[in-house]
Amino acid sequence: MTSQGTTSSGHKLAVNVLVKHEQEGEVSASVLGLPDFRVVSHDRASALAQLHTLLADSLLQGELVTMEVDLPAQAHPWAPFAGIYSQSQLFEGVLAQMETNRSRLNAQIALGEDV
Repeated sequence: MTSQGTTSSGHKLAVNVLVKHEQEGEVSASVLGLPDFRVVSHDRASALAQLHTLLADSLLQGELVTMEVDLPAQAHPWAPFAGIYSQSQLFEGVLAQMETNRSRLNAQIALGEDV
């Protein structure tokens, strides 16, 4: 990697950098998601330059790759509660009352009334 941020093959790597003003006038720069890549300097430009050098040197010794990992399927946390009232004799009445209340509320909103 050259100082301009390109490799010998001409590719560039874009990284997100957090620049923060620290105590006593120092400035820190860190690559988001890569906590080992953090520097502190006396000004923004030198902090960014130091971070660039640190990252470039590390990439000369290894490579940065992207991996996709299949996550295990997990049941929705509310799944055990699905259908628990399906056998209730009151269920249809509760649904009807909810629909009535929602219709009334929608009408009030449409008329601009306070709800």
